[in-house]
Parts: sequence; structure tokens; C-alpha cells
Amino acid sequence: MPADLTDRELVLLLKKGDQSAFESLYNRYKYPIYIKLLKFVKATALAEDLLHDVFTRIWDYRKGLDPDKSFQAYSYRVAENLVIDFFRKAALDERFRQQFLTQATVSYSHIEETLSQKEQKKLIETVLDLLSPQCREVFRLCKVEGRSYDEVANMLEISPHTISNHLVKANKLIRNYLAKEKDLALLILFVWFLA
Repeated sequence: MPADLTDRELVLLLKKGDQSAFESLYNRYKYPIYIKLLKFVKATALAEDLLHDVFTRIWDYRKGLDPDKSFQAYSYRVAENLVIDFFRKAALDERFRQQFLTQATVSYSHIEETLSQKEQKKLIETVLDLLSPQCREVFRLCKVEGRSYDEVANMLEISPHTISNHLVKANKLIRNYLAKEKDLALLILFVWFLA
């Protein structure tokens, strides 16, 4: 297959079942899609599995491809949908969720980027409303504003030990609330705050 064929030309051939056109598109887009998947799932083996699924789905639905639309955009959309499906299924699997949360505390930036600041603020306010007023204030000062235990203890005229107790209580309540919600993205965002 000539390397200078456009995506449109390759898609037209792919629609007819041309395997070499499929291989050309695969070779052209496997690395960018893999990198995109890896940013979402943070595990090479899982990203490789999902990459395989992306191109399996493209092959299966090749007859419905529109050669006048961007193949790259289409393949990225397929990848994103597979990631969403993966996380949706994973959210129902408690064992996997706990394992993933452990890994997610280290890297959450891709989740944070997908949530708007307004959604984040609303989520934080909703969950913080579950806390007692003093516990909420300690959490806000330590975890949201990033102040030290000693600084907050001086501000609120309570001991650093009491600050620690409030944070332990807040962390437990927040984790339990978000675990019941079964929303993995929100849970990961709050794990970052709790870290």
C-alpha cells in the first residue's frame, strides 16, 4: 500500500474490506491513540488492550465509516468511548475500584482536566456539606487551601491533634459517600484532595 495515500483514500478502500488499507491506518494512528489511552488508564497493558479494541471496532464498523470525515477524530472518539465504558464497568467492580484508587492517588490530572471548575466546586461543596462546621473548616483550610496543621491549629485555637482527628473523620466520611455514588471520576478527584 503506497504510504502517500490520504486518510480519505484509505477509508474508501477500508470500507470495501481492504486489509492493507486497514493496516496502513493502524500504523499511522496506533502510537497517537496508544499515548491518548495511556494518559487515561495509566497502565501499559490496559492501554494496549484498549488499542486493540479500538481497531477491532473500527474494522467491525468499517462499512459505516464516512470518508469525508476525519478518520483521526473518529478513531479518537472510539478510544474515548472505550475508556468511558471501561471505567463504567470498573466502577461496578469493587475490587478493581479499590486497586485503581490506590494507583489514582498518584496521578489524577487527566480526570481534573475533564471536569470543569464549576463542576469541581459544586462537587466539593456537596460533599463538604456532609461535615460538621468545624470539621468542614479544618478540611477546607488544610486540603483545599493547603495550610499546615500547625497554622490551622493556631488559626482555630485548637490542637494539631484535633486537626488530625477532624481530617481522619472527614476523609472517612467523604470516601464512604463517594463510594456509594459509584462515580469513579468524582471519587478519584476527591482521593487527590484526601492525599
